[in-house]
Amino acid sequence: MAYVNHADGTLTDAKTGLMWQVDEDGEKKQYGEALMYCQMLSLGGYEDWRLPSKEELQVLARAGFEGVKREFSKLQNERYWAASPEEELHWAENPGKIAYTVDFDPRSSNFGQAVTYYRTYSYFVRAVRDAK
Repeated sequence: MAYVNHADGTLTDAKTGLMWQVDEDGEKKQYGEALMYCQMLSLGGYEDWRLPSKEELQVLARAGFEGVKREFSKLQNERYWAASPEEELHWAENPGKIAYTVDFDPRSSNFGQAVTYYRTYSYFVRAVRDAK
């Protein structure tokens, strides 16, 4: 992974052009709260933060837990919410009640995988923005 750390709480992935929040606030949130957190975030002089897609989180996970931890020192051994538009969940009986997460627990057999959970569950959030 080739990241440029801007020393303002953000870093940019040179390959994807995505700018990431380096340290999340360490508080678990329900899905709706996660969306609001990203929308309200002001960091590094930017206010256009959003919840990452499952694919964007999976790109981070490809580096393995230790690889991700080098860049994101406060990475939690836990699931992170991913943006989950209802049309992406068309296969589900109740698409408005579930959302994707990506697992960053190195002990989990689901590490780096996208798994759906109820939106009322609480997981961590790492915001992203399109830097290009």
